[in-house]
Amino acid sequence: MDIDIKARHVTLCVYNLGVLVTGMGIASGGRPTLTPVSVSLLAFLAVGWTVYFNWRLGPDFFATLEADDDEGDRSPME
Repeated sequence: MDIDIKARHVTLCVYNLGVLVTGMGIASGGRPTLTPVSVSLLAFLAVGWTVYFNWRLGPDFFATLEADDDEGDRSPME
């Protein structure tokens, strides 16, 4: 198994962590209580979702982006 961590993986993990903390804040009605246990759980969930995304969803998603890039410099109005 090849582990090749790219900037997009780190970005996705940080984004997922931010979404989880924001959701926790909304659920608690304000500022989330971040304890070592909750931070560990949120980090585990963020890393887990990042791995799942890159394993199952990422190949199709990034292939679509690369196909769009290969179309060239067409005008959006075409």
